[in-house]
Order: sequence, then C-alpha cells, then structure tokens
Amino acid sequence: MSYLSMYSPYETWKEGDDPETPYVYVKVGDNFPENGNALLGRKLMTVTEINEIVKELKSDLDKFSREAKRELKALRKKMGLNS
Repeated sequence: MSYLSMYSPYETWKEGDDPETPYVYVKVGDNFPENGNALLGRKLMTVTEINEIVKELKSDLDKFSREAKRELKALRKKMGLNS
C-alpha cells in the first residue's frame, strides 16, 4: 500500500471546460470517505514547488522517524520491555 499519492481536481477536465491554472496535491492514504481527501501542503503549480514539497516531506519523515524511535524506546523502558 502506498501512503502517498497525487490528487488533482482537474482529472476530469476536458477540452472546452473553462481554462484554469492547474495544480496537484500530495494525498495521504486512501481510507477516506468518497470524495474526501487528506491533502498535505499547498497547491503545487510548478516543478519547483513539487521539488520543494518532496524535500520538506523527506525532512519531516526523517524527523518523525527519529522522534518515533526515541518515544518507542522510552515507552518500552517505562514498561520494562527492554528488548
């Protein structure tokens, strides 16, 4: 299962529809109600913006990994599960 995917409100846009500036979002998971999306960050309208959000997400995931491991270790110690 992939936890991240792309969401675009313009997937159904077709020739003849009103032109707009297209954008995409990073979407989290797929366990949401129909037509519901958990979106990360902001509208991504350029390649540069996509590169920036990917860099930010990687940094955030690395930070989360360190903090989650530290918390899990502390909880295991607190509960006497030092293995």
